[in-house]
Amino acid sequence: MHDSPGAAGPQPSRTWDNYRDYRSNRDNYYAGQGWSAPNYAYQSAPSFGLWDAMFLWFMLRQASGPSFMYNHQGDPGVQAFRQEADKLAASNADLKKQLADMDAKIDQMRKDGTPVDPKSLNGVDPSVALAAEHVVREDAPKASGMGSWVWILGAGVAVAVLFMLLTRRPPNTRRR
Repeated sequence: MHDSPGAAGPQPSRTWDNYRDYRSNRDNYYAGQGWSAPNYAYQSAPSFGLWDAMFLWFMLRQASGPSFMYNHQGDPGVQAFRQEADKLAASNADLKKQLADMDAKIDQMRKDGTPVDPKSLNGVDPSVALAAEHVVREDAPKASGMGSWVWILGAGVAVAVLFMLLTRRPPNTRRR
């Protein structure tokens, strides 16, 4: 996780110890919203600055998406995402239309004098919005897998010793 005290930007409500759990939570969140990533989303970078790429693709399809893009228009990550989206839209009519619709809504917000709020996430949990490197703890204790083997080996040795003690014949103490 790359956060320092007083780091700018949204703070996650939780973190994960591994990328698998992070992706599972993120995917469950989007499934619960009735959204699945379009194919072109997998052709882009996994993140753009602070932001998870899937979050940005998700916002593109949401009613609140233009508001998010408007509020974060000065963010280098959002700007890089937009460049990537424009590049992919060159060969995708559906994406091109989505971007044009979003641009029209953003232009209307400018005309209306809507104040820019770069802290707004439009109700989305920052733990979903932020890129994995900001919510997965790199310093989490790593399970080596050795613990299980030590217990199994120890139990095996104990069983073997017990077996030997129980099957051992008493020494022959009779004299001939």
